[in-house]
Amino acid sequence: MDIRKFFVLKRKKPEGASSDSDDSVGDLKRLSTSKEPDLVPDSFIGQASMLSTEMKKELLDNTWSPPATYDFAEDAKHLKRKFKYSWLETYSPWLAYSRHQKGAFYLQLNKYSRGIIEENRKIITSIISCITFCGSHDLALREKHYGEGILEDLYKLRIDAGDLVLKKHIEHGKKNASYRSIDIQNEIIAICGDVIKADIVKKVKEAEAYSVLADETADISGTEQLSIGLRYFDDEANEVQEMFVGFVELKGLDAKSIAYCIDEFLTKEDLNPADKCVGFGFDGCLTMSRKDGGVQAILRKKYTKALFFYCSSHKLNLVINDLNILPEIRNTMGTTKDIIFFFRESVLRRKLVPNITRLCETRWSEKHKTIRVFKENFPVVLEALENLSREGNSATRKNAFQLHAAAFKISFILCITLIAKYSALLEPVVNALQSIALDVVKASQHVKRILQLLKSHRDNPERVTDEIIKDATVVAEKVGLEQDITSMPRIVGKQRHRSNHPAKSPSEFWKRSLIIPYLDSVITSLETRFAEENTPSFALSKLHPAQMQTMSVENLTGLAMMSVHRKLIHGNLQDFNNKVVEKFTMNPRKLCFN
Repeated sequence: MDIRKFFVLKRKKPEGASSDSDDSVGDLKRLSTSKEPDLVPDSFIGQASMLSTEMKKELLDNTWSPPATYDFAEDAKHLKRKFKYSWLETYSPWLAYSRHQKGAFYLQLNKYSRGIIEENRKIITSIISCITFCGSHDLALREKHYGEGILEDLYKLRIDAGDLVLKKHIEHGKKNASYRSIDIQNEIIAICGDVIKADIVKKVKEAEAYSVLADETADISGTEQLSIGLRYFDDEANEVQEMFVGFVELKGLDAKSIAYCIDEFLTKEDLNPADKCVGFGFDGCLTMSRKDGGVQAILRKKYTKALFFYCSSHKLNLVINDLNILPEIRNTMGTTKDIIFFFRESVLRRKLVPNITRLCETRWSEKHKTIRVFKENFPVVLEALENLSREGNSATRKNAFQLHAAAFKISFILCITLIAKYSALLEPVVNALQSIALDVVKASQHVKRILQLLKSHRDNPERVTDEIIKDATVVAEKVGLEQDITSMPRIVGKQRHRSNHPAKSPSEFWKRSLIIPYLDSVITSLETRFAEENTPSFALSKLHPAQMQTMSVENLTGLAMMSVHRKLIHGNLQDFNNKVVEKFTMNPRKLCFN
């Protein structure tokens, strides 16, 4: 027989009933001296939030118990079945009977359940620790089939390490309260992100001022995500902090939609008053940076003290892109990108050359590294292309032959040598501009240093040309082009598709057609894009959403927060887990946690 049929709900208060005629909360004062035989009266049911801990303890310790001769049948006239006295003995101590309500009650907070509550909290803490470990180390929690994946293996590892509480829960716990489902995992991930964000926002509120960083990108599903970061000075650490605080799903890509999302995020996190926001850092596209109607212009109407700063790393990348106006440089970069893709798209072809990363247009420091590695391994790459042009299927032979023909030229070797030389020069500057602690003065100093160096090279192009030709000669000898580098390129009266400068020697020809135009382009672009009025104060963070097609913004933010802020988590792991447990147990659960 199911005893739950005897549990009764709190009776509704009759309309028009006077509060003076009922047992009200005001009678709580007489609880400590009351000799009433029944300590579960109507006045206390549903009033747990208004009872002190001492009152709750007295209620639970002195709960009235009916005698064995109590007439339960009289109380159950309106029911088909009557309460049984034996149930009190079987389900003690959490079952009690009220003669006023004529029904059974479950004592949720009794002194005997504390051990169960503590055990349940240990269980959920173990589960949270495993999820936190995966999130903070960029590990996928689960695989295609349920019950497989790193998270399940971590549970087994904890059990093997002696986590007896988790072992008992997994082997003998309730199947409908295992807390290992995908929904629970996603909820815990979102809570972890909320806890980290709350700690960061708290510090931002304590700071004198803050700036907002934002950048937009699309995930693999095509959903536009706006990553938001906050920059502030931490008095405790005595340094500038730049913290990622979450993703916001964009409903539109126009300036008003993006500005609304940023403002809504700041309002939601209670990062007001507006006079504390002193800066916005975006990229330089017109939607974000336009003076009339751009995102920065819309936001600055409300955040009147905020200034707009153009991402300095983005501007430096545009300087590199400006070099594509030179035909030789444009063709060389296009061929290089095609060669890298040709080898990377096949596992077998990838084994023929060293691991060369893709030429990513947004990860600027990686782009410079890729060019350097490609130049260092160019002879190996060219040999592999030559072999593949004679072997493999027809499509492979055709592509390999075309790429080999494009790269097996002295102009290509000279261009890739020139690009690699100045990429090595710009790479540390790019990394410096991405530093969190960078300020306006330091950014300006980095740009001025690189300009001075480039101008010194421009003033002495003969020396630079000799260095480039010398380095290119070493590569040319390895691939069998040593004759071409000392020969004079053909000069004609009219030429549209390549440089055709008059010259008396190969060195003079490459100086006029390649070295000087390259240096002039870099210097002009740097001076234009890094004018004094546009000097930035920090670099835009480059966070990209995890490439998962089915993931909510909350879960995406939670995983990203754990990955980016792993030092914050592991710096005080126990405190972090406790905060997550407290937030997780705020909602009603099948297991008792409070």
